Amino acid sequence: MQARKPSLLQHPKGNDKKRIRLGVYLVCVIMASFFWLMIKMSQEYTIKFTIPIEFTDVPAEYTVGGSAVDNIETYVTAPGFVLFALRYGKLIKTVEISLKTVPYRKINQTEYFISSGVLKELIANGVGLSEDNFRLDDDQLVFRLEKLSTATVAVKAVTDISYRQQFGSFGVIGIEPAMVTVFGPSEVLDTLQSVYTKTIAGTDIHQTIITSVSLNLPGGLIQTNTGEVKVTIPVEQFTESSILVNISVPEYVRRIKTFPDKAEVFFLVPMKEFMKIHPDLFHISLDTSGLAHRKQLLQIVLEKHPEQVIVTQIQPSGVEYLFVDK
Repeated sequence: MQARKPSLLQHPKGNDKKRIRLGVYLVCVIMASFFWLMIKMSQEYTIKFTIPIEFTDVPAEYTVGGSAVDNIETYVTAPGFVLFALRYGKLIKTVEISLKTVPYRKINQTEYFISSGVLKELIANGVGLSEDNFRLDDDQLVFRLEKLSTATVAVKAVTDISYRQQFGSFGVIGIEPAMVTVFGPSEVLDTLQSVYTKTIAGTDIHQTIITSVSLNLPGGLIQTNTGEVKVTIPVEQFTESSILVNISVPEYVRRIKTFPDKAEVFFLVPMKEFMKIHPDLFHISLDTSGLAHRKQLLQIVLEKHPEQVIVTQIQPSGVEYLFVDK
């Protein structure tokens, strides 16, 4: 009779016992390691941390100058798992030192200091620990406040506005205040003539815009105490019209007669101003520079028109002429 081969699913009993013992051993090692780690992590340790700082709410007329520190060194004493979370959990964030709320004292004309107690309170509040967990090597943080130069400059509005058909801006854009005091390095202020608002945008505009907008200060080098300005952009409905205006010939060439002797000026005007427009408010003169070159047509020039109109076209742009006897 042929011998029966052992099944692949069958294992010797000795191997089963070895695997069980190995499994139990590994579980014990893992549990022992876990409890050892928990005991160690529950114990207190002291580790040095570097914490970045940033000064905020600096008075507009000053800048934090000199070799201003941008971080502070602190020793943190806490259980291991807390220190692990601080180190690898990114719980350490930039500490903002607001000169509006944080108390600081003057050392001399330019130097000031913040006590270590205040600093520890700021750091502790940022990470949710007690002040007692922190120790600083220095008993104070010294920094400098340097006075900036000042200048008074005009404010100009920046707009990106499209108007409804037959509507448009009319008159001067009002800005309040029109002038602001700015602070910055003298070499920057010496060339600064004006500052601009952030862009005022709008589409299909058909009525006057009144809005508050902040200033767009150049390059972060300039500061101001003026947070916003009030901008008024007057908007009116316009109508298109035209008017005939006499062409004025200079005195020294009175012998010239033009054909035609009038030009038609096409313009846009706010509807409320339409009835105020008449020919005497326009002045068109004859450009006689073409006489020296015997040009067939002489150009005409619109030298004056009412402020409230927008001239779109003049017809004709040039006229024929003829010399006549006196």
